Amino acid sequence: MNRLRSIIVLLVSLVTAGQAEISAQSMMKAAGAEFAFTGIGISLQKYTLSRSAFHDITIAADLQDVLTGQSRLPGVRISYTMDYVLATASTDTFTLRWFAGPGFTAGYVRDMKSGFGIMAGICGNAGAEFSFRVPVCISISFTPCLATHISYGSGIPNLDLYRSGIILQSISPKLGIRYEF
Repeated sequence: MNRLRSIIVLLVSLVTAGQAEISAQSMMKAAGAEFAFTGIGISLQKYTLSRSAFHDITIAADLQDVLTGQSRLPGVRISYTMDYVLATASTDTFTLRWFAGPGFTAGYVRDMKSGFGIMAGICGNAGAEFSFRVPVCISISFTPCLATHISYGSGIPNLDLYRSGIILQSISPKLGIRYEF
C-alpha cells in the first residue's frame, strides 16, 4: 500500500510541475470529466497562445477488471497530450472542432490477466468537440497508447507490453463533458 501511495504522490507531483510550466504560456480552456469503458477521469485543458492547440492533462481511475468483477481496486493513470485543432466549423448554436495530438501516459494499473504494475509509454488522442453557446462542451475521442507494463509475479519482475492500451483504449471511446472558461 505504501508503494501505491508513493506512486500516486509522484504522478500528482509530475502533473502539478508540468501544470506550472504550462500555465506560464497559456490560458485556461476547460475542465471536466471523461467517461469510458476503461476508466473515469478528471481533465484539465489549456490553450496555447495561438489558440490553435491545447494541452490536455487527465488523471483517471483505470477500471481494468473492476467492471467485470475480477478486481475490487482500480488503478490510477495520468496522461498528457498536446492536441492540435485540425478543423473548425461553426453554426448559430455550436462550434465543432476536430483535434488530434501526441502525448505520454504513466500509471499504476492492471493489465489483461496480470497484477498491478507500473505502466509508462506514449499515447495519441483524436476526436471531436462540440462547444455550445452556454459554457459547456462535449467531446468524443480515442486515446490509444503504446506502453510497457512492469508487474511482479512471485516476486520476479515481468516486463511486457501494456495490452489494454493497445487493444481496449484503441476501441473504447471517451466521452468528455467539460465547463469552458
